[in-house]
Amino acid sequence: MRYLGDRLTDIIHHAFSPALLRDKAPLILAAIAVGSIGSLVTAVARSPEAMAKVDPLWQTLHQRVIDYSAQAGLLLFDITVSGRHYTQSEDVLEAVRITQGQPMLAMDPEAIRQRLESLPWIKHASVERLFPHEIRVTLIERTPIALWQSPNGSYHLVDPDGVVIEGGYSRFSHLPVVVGDGAPEAASDLLAMLNTQPELAPRIKAAVRFGARRWDLWIDGFDPDGVQVRLPELQAEESLARLAQLEREQHILGRDVSVIDLRLEDRLIVRKITDPTPENTDEGSPGKNTVPGKDKSQARPIDPARPKTNDPKANDPGKSTEKDARQPQPSPAKSPATGNPDAKNGIHLRGPAQDA
Repeated sequence: MRYLGDRLTDIIHHAFSPALLRDKAPLILAAIAVGSIGSLVTAVARSPEAMAKVDPLWQTLHQRVIDYSAQAGLLLFDITVSGRHYTQSEDVLEAVRITQGQPMLAMDPEAIRQRLESLPWIKHASVERLFPHEIRVTLIERTPIALWQSPNGSYHLVDPDGVVIEGGYSRFSHLPVVVGDGAPEAASDLLAMLNTQPELAPRIKAAVRFGARRWDLWIDGFDPDGVQVRLPELQAEESLARLAQLEREQHILGRDVSVIDLRLEDRLIVRKITDPTPENTDEGSPGKNTVPGKDKSQARPIDPARPKTNDPKANDPGKSTEKDARQPQPSPAKSPATGNPDAKNGIHLRGPAQDA
């Protein structure tokens, strides 16, 4: 076994000799060949005794491969990141955990990928080693579609898969607000339904989920300024189409109304702004689309641009100016090498990663 280790060491040393620096392709192939030899050695070990001898040998060979590759010039100098729009550059660098001049073979692309995908904004990441000096990181970030107003009044972004994205929301306060248990998971289906009525969809500011069954919509404003539209549990899309038709023909949303109840198929219940507000939020005669007593909720959507809290940071750690809150913009993180923001096509990180 010791003889085999010495012979493999000679092979590694020859494969990574400086003479081969004139042609990088054979150098890379030699590294792959050494890895194959190591796999073969491991496969030969059929017993615990043999494995106990092979494991230290393989560890030694692995370290020698890294050392000789570094001597041959396979060192990291460039990190290229593409697909980054909202993830901060320092978060990417912290997840990558590499420094300038580190041996290329000492990095574990799979471990880097897993750390990147643990970041709130990143849905998928791929990591490639581009010999002799570069790491390429390709990111696919989550796309926020709504703001979830949690029970404690804080706001969190939601993506089409119902994943709650932790962090500041100020650049996305234009998105519709969803409230209630199960609202993040049902947000994608809700927006798909709203988009069937394109004349109404942009006017819907919020939606409250009741009992994981049905929605109340808030149109043209939040409570108490908007019009509350109560959709049924079943045939909600048909009821929304009915509302769109009423708006086209009668401009019902522009009248002096505060609530439009569409939960009953054979009638339309309208409450004027001047009418007293009943205690039971599930008012009206029960029908097959209504479950009496189960729609009582104190949840009310609040305009995220004007959070009702004594501590704005509690609602939005990333809140900036009022202008930024209404105009969504990608975060302009800078490259540590050039100092130029490039949030659209990604960033190019060059130089010591720990300086970023």
